Amino acid sequence: GTRSDRVYLFTGLVVCGSCGRRMTTYSCSNRNKEGKITSTFIYYRCPAHLDRNCAMQKQINQDKLEQWLLDNIVQKAKEYNVSLETNKKHRPQKLPDAEKIRMKLERLKDLYISNLILKDMYEKDFAALSALLHDAEQQVMEDLKPIDLRTFNGFREAYDQADLIHRKAFWSRLLEKIVVTENGDYILTFNQL
Repeated sequence: GTRSDRVYLFTGLVVCGSCGRRMTTYSCSNRNKEGKITSTFIYYRCPAHLDRNCAMQKQINQDKLEQWLLDNIVQKAKEYNVSLETNKKHRPQKLPDAEKIRMKLERLKDLYISNLILKDMYEKDFAALSALLHDAEQQVMEDLKPIDLRTFNGFREAYDQADLIHRKAFWSRLLEKIVVTENGDYILTFNQL
């Protein structure tokens, strides 16, 4: 076998659902009578399980995980989009709009410059508005975007033709992590593309 079968598709993505550590990879090879490697299997396992610091028994076969992802990724992306919609509907009252706060800050400055308010009042209001502005800007950061399902148009054909390096890049771009639960389910966290 060449070194190219040593590409670990999901390095850094697979996370132990028991202890939260990133799973490590190892491979084992089958050899024929002549000692030639006939097949190599790649596994992910929790590093803490080896020193008895984690109960995670599961070892994840890379081929099986890849197959599961290929079969389920579009469905999982759709579910993710639906959950974003649901969360948006249940979001607490709308946070102040950053633009409006910036205008208030401007007005406050004008009042202060024109000597219409005292310095300590200016500083107190300025601090309060700045904190609000920070919150409003954070909120924008947290507005997760749905996944563009067009990403998956014809992706199977492209994927099947891609080499391992490009397959790995595809998963790393799409997924932030794959959490493996104790009963062997996978929970996906998508990247913001």
